[in-house]
Amino acid sequence: MSKNGLFCSIPAFYLQNSEMQVKYYYLSKELKYLKMR
Repeated sequence: MSKNGLFCSIPAFYLQNSEMQVKYYYLSKELKYLKMR
């Protein structure tokens, strides 16, 4: 695998992964908020 190919595929995977992490983060915050009420 070339360096350029590796460099292009990692950011795409990382962005996809971080988007899921953000969704889980907000979902858990919402659940905590609902439990408090």
